[in-house]
Amino acid sequence: MILLLKTNYWQAVATALLLVVVTSCDNREAYHQFQDVKNTSWAKADSLSFLIDTTSIQPGLAYDIRLETVNNVNFPYQNLWLFVRSNIENEKIFHQDTIQIKLADMYGKWLGSGFGSYYQNSVLLRQRIVFPQKRNYKIQVIQGMRDEPLAGIEKVGVKISRTQ
Repeated sequence: MILLLKTNYWQAVATALLLVVVTSCDNREAYHQFQDVKNTSWAKADSLSFLIDTTSIQPGLAYDIRLETVNNVNFPYQNLWLFVRSNIENEKIFHQDTIQIKLADMYGKWLGSGFGSYYQNSVLLRQRIVFPQKRNYKIQVIQGMRDEPLAGIEKVGVKISRTQ
C-alpha cells in the first residue's frame, strides 16, 4: 500500500512538472514588454513608447498584438481609455486607435488576473497583422482619461504573438 502511494505521488509530480514545462514554452510569443508608469501617476503628455525589434518577427506571417495593463486598487474608474499610435503599415505614417479597457464590473469588482492590490488585463489591439518587412516598429500608448495626472495605473505592456 505504501509503495503504491509513493508511485502515485512521483507520477503526479512528474506529470505536473511536464505540464509546467510544456505550457511555459510558448514559441508563438515574439515580443512582450512592460513599461512602468512613474509613481503610478500618468500625465496626458507622458506617452509610453515600445520599440519593437523585428529580429523575432518574421515578415509575411500573421501576428496578434495585445495591449496589457496593470492597475492597482486606487484606480478610480471602471474603464480605461487609451490612444495607441503605431507605424506598422507604413514606417513614416502613424495609425491611431482609441481603446477602451474594462478594469472593473458595475459593482466595482476588479476584472482580469491578480489578487490583493494589483490586477492585470489584456485586450486585443490588432488581429492577424502581417509585418511587411524587417525593420523597427513603434507603438506609443497615451492615456485618454480626463484626470491630470491619472492615478492607479502601474504598468502598460505590449505582447505580440504569432496567430495559430
